[in-house]
Amino acid sequence: VEWGIVLMLVSLAIFIVATTMGGLNYVTTTLQARTRGMTLMRMPLTVWGIFVATILALLAFPALFVSAVMMLLDK
Repeated sequence: VEWGIVLMLVSLAIFIVATTMGGLNYVTTTLQARTRGMTLMRMPLTVWGIFVATILALLAFPALFVSAVMMLLDK
């Protein structure tokens, strides 16, 4: 067993879980915690950029997480 690869896969899985939780927090905050009268179209471009990047990460990271767990179980 190569412990370096196992450690890398475990740290990757922890990173993906943390990023997913943070991304869900950001998306929820952006959609729910806006002030009255602040529509999505009035949000600054920076918020839109982070919002779109977070949505893309939330779509991509579950597949990466599953592949990391499968590689970890294969070891």
